[in-house]
Amino acid sequence: MPAALPNRLRECRKRANMSMNALAERVGTSKSQIDKLERGERRLSLDWMIRLAQALGCHPIEFLPLEVGQRSQTDRWLAEHGIEIIKKGQTLQIRLSRKPLIQLSFCPEMD
Repeated sequence: MPAALPNRLRECRKRANMSMNALAERVGTSKSQIDKLERGERRLSLDWMIRLAQALGCHPIEFLPLEVGQRSQTDRWLAEHGIEIIKKGQTLQIRLSRKPLIQLSFCPEMD
């Protein structure tokens, strides 16, 4: 099984002042699964990132590590797997082996 990508899910959840149980309920999973995602024991896939971001009221890109040490580890992991992530304004592009894979556009919620 490939190593999990380091993430900032726990930090985002705490910033939203949400318990693991509450987050699990919002995304339709168990507290155990949230714990595994936060500890990197389960891969934080793009599907998970989108579901969790919606529940936490943040952008999926916020789950990617930003600290210098983690960032270099993340960059190496992404490069090893042929993944490139580009953020331009409100658009996030994820490319796999230089071919466009997914493009997400973030829009502020309208009341």
